[in-house]
Amino acid sequence: MLHNKRLSKNRKLKRRTKIAVMGLLVIISVVFVSEYLYLNFYSSKNMYLSPIPQATPQNSGNSSKDIQNQIITGLNSLNISYTGVTKNQDGSFNVNLKDSGVAIIAPNKDIKLQLSSLQLMLSRLTIEGKKLRILDFRYNRPFVSF
Repeated sequence: MLHNKRLSKNRKLKRRTKIAVMGLLVIISVVFVSEYLYLNFYSSKNMYLSPIPQATPQNSGNSSKDIQNQIITGLNSLNISYTGVTKNQDGSFNVNLKDSGVAIIAPNKDIKLQLSSLQLMLSRLTIEGKKLRILDFRYNRPFVSF
């Protein structure tokens, strides 16, 4: 009889162990499936927030001379040192900066926002001790070359 009690205790212990292992496997599989779903469906969205909005024809009604004047006015109001503003063949504008860098401004995006981003970038690069060669705002994410 004592032998049967030990067998039943061993069976109960094995059964509890099986249940605990199965529960742990279920929890782990739920975690992996939810991680897989999150990575495939939510993280594929663009998590980068650009300071420049997507290309919207903000200045489509303005002439190139108006846009150029708007750029010059914005540069002066933000105290950005520049040597000149010229128009490119693709309609964008080159702002030749005083420290021999060039900022390319897209005419179809918000000019004030691009110029404030330029000012922020110049101040950060000055703090870091880097010299800007090209800052291109024509793309979704500004292109920076040192």
